Amino acid sequence: METVEHKDLERFWKKVAHTHPLKCWWWVAKQNHEGYGNFYHKGKTKAAHRFSFFITYGYYPDVVRHKCDNPRCVNPFHLQAGTQKDNCQDTVSRGRHHNQTKNKCSEGHLYDETNTYFYADGRRDCHTCRKKRNKDHKQKIRVDL
Repeated sequence: METVEHKDLERFWKKVAHTHPLKCWWWVAKQNHEGYGNFYHKGKTKAAHRFSFFITYGYYPDVVRHKCDNPRCVNPFHLQAGTQKDNCQDTVSRGRHHNQTKNKCSEGHLYDETNTYFYADGRRDCHTCRKKRNKDHKQKIRVDL
């Protein structure tokens, strides 16, 4: 079981800009390239939001999710335990999935109102390419029969 000494807690909280208890608490020290805070503890670099979750709730879940969608936030009341699947669904629902920033499919067709198919889980597909894949699949089945 990982223990945290008082001096480590003091050092951690000195790197946080506290505001109102309901607002984001900004990590003001070192961050990675995605904007998540880094905290060095017992010879290892830890994600600051994960460390905040640990010192508040006493365990490290598989994934610590931000309810506030702010990677620099370490307010434990803005953090929740989850799975990688939950985290991916957050990314899609918040419009930050890497494919959602593209305006064309890999074949160059525009993602617009008439040429975009949305799946129930938030993913999208090009109607033109989807129709072609379905047609090719049906032809392959006919050939195999």
